[in-house]
Amino acid sequence: MKLNFFTTTRFLWRYMRDKKLQYVLFYIGWLFQTVVEVITPIIFGIMINRIVYYNDLATFLKVGLVFFYVTVFGIILYYMIYEMYGYLWNGINRGLRMEMFGQLQRLSAAEMVSLQQGDTVNMIQYWSMTAVNFVIRNIVHNANNIFRIILCIVIIFRINPVFGAVSVVMVPLSVFTAFRIGSRIRKNSEKNKEKYAKYISWLFEVISSLGELRFWSAEKTILKRYHDKLDEMNQLNSKIAMQNTAGTELLENIKNGILVIQYVLLACYAVYGGLMVGTVTVMLTYFTMLSSALSGFAKNTMDAQERISIIERMYAFLCKETTDGKDGQYELKERITEISFQNCSFWYGSEQPVVLDSLDFSIRQGEKVAVVGSSGSGKSTLLNLVLGLYPPQEGSILLNGRDLAQYSRVSLYDHISVVFQQVLLLKGTIRENLFMGSDGIPEEELVRACKAAGVYDYIQSQEHGFDTVIEQWGRNLSGGQRQRLGIARAYLRASDLIIMDEATASLDRKNEELILENQNEILQGRTCLVVSHRLRTVMQCDRVLLLKDGRIQGMGTPEEMKERCPEFRELFAL
Repeated sequence: MKLNFFTTTRFLWRYMRDKKLQYVLFYIGWLFQTVVEVITPIIFGIMINRIVYYNDLATFLKVGLVFFYVTVFGIILYYMIYEMYGYLWNGINRGLRMEMFGQLQRLSAAEMVSLQQGDTVNMIQYWSMTAVNFVIRNIVHNANNIFRIILCIVIIFRINPVFGAVSVVMVPLSVFTAFRIGSRIRKNSEKNKEKYAKYISWLFEVISSLGELRFWSAEKTILKRYHDKLDEMNQLNSKIAMQNTAGTELLENIKNGILVIQYVLLACYAVYGGLMVGTVTVMLTYFTMLSSALSGFAKNTMDAQERISIIERMYAFLCKETTDGKDGQYELKERITEISFQNCSFWYGSEQPVVLDSLDFSIRQGEKVAVVGSSGSGKSTLLNLVLGLYPPQEGSILLNGRDLAQYSRVSLYDHISVVFQQVLLLKGTIRENLFMGSDGIPEEELVRACKAAGVYDYIQSQEHGFDTVIEQWGRNLSGGQRQRLGIARAYLRASDLIIMDEATASLDRKNEELILENQNEILQGRTCLVVSHRLRTVMQCDRVLLLKDGRIQGMGTPEEMKERCPEFRELFAL
């Protein structure tokens, strides 16, 4: 949907519903400031005329006192307005960020695959402030500028209709110019944001691969690409800046031309029409005020067009397909006794190739099944289907005889533990990371799980034991230590199904053997689904499922696969 000023306002209004009173008060404060600004020249003109032409010092002092009170009240109100501004800023910004972050977590499979990480981070963290600026500045200040323009023209008309008619000419010229230039700025801004989205995502990828880039001596190549991307963006930014400058200068020239005409007329009326000094001063002030209000309106309009192009991208992000409404209503209370794939196929988008094609197999309670295959064969996608992260495009997955989609995700995940190759570790103690998602676990269970995962000796070697602090993503741990903590966390959860995706990839032979020795005891009665390229891990399983190009190429016990499946022997170089 293409947004305009009014649809953008309607879209952002939902983040202000619980702040309507504060927003109205904020606007009233600015409105009062505008009224004070408009009536001040009249007060000032009266003061000048009373003292110059009538020597009326008493009236001069009374009007001056009123002017003083109005000024003091305006200062106090200005402070209160900015207190309210801070409240609205934080509230709207927080609401928009929370919704975008929630949307990120609910995205469908196709949208998750096409997500640009850097662009999304930038959108959540910084673009929300653009939306706040639109709500606070463009709406409020433009409304007040329009009000100021109307008041100025009415007052000028009241003083002299000829001056009013000349002033009216300024309005359509300024507004037309602002909208014409604003539409061009918006088009360039949309292009700029698209390029910036790709640039920031590319930058994220480069930063995460600095070590590998250095290994391949690719610094000069990457630096050249960075230089080209900056040049491309700078050219577009310069184009937008030039259009902004040209638009501002054009508006200034229109304004100055009208002002010259007004000043000439005013001089003629002052000489031949007998205008008082105070009236001349008032007219000059209102000419300048009207000109300033028109400039402010035009600049705000151009700024709004650029901001709308950014808000439009946030709106499009919030309209992406999600898993909302697709969560089942059935609560999984019994143990998982069987997982059955029935003619199950999956692809990420209508124009994307099939990733999994017509899978038909079952996993029984307590069974340990290894899923193997070359890279890109669909192993991780199969795990994501079991986790309910992706729905199958065709066929179904049955859990205890019921379609997986009918279960609520919360109840489903209560029965599942997962160990990915990249283990999620947050900044905190080892104990806190092992307890993730749990209220607390008995100490003996904690020790037992850590021993089974081969990480207990390392924890005990640390000065603070389980209360040792680890850095974000476990940066102060080795890859093997991170994986063993992930395995221990999976063991600790009282789950029916444990899913391991290359969970031992970073382990040395000794630690892998230790974990395999303890697995039978720790996994007793539990179902285990394993993705691995390690032959020793695969040979410990009850059954092996070999995928090739998204199809089941072979299935059987590890010994049967060694004997009968050439693809299995080729995969493990047997």
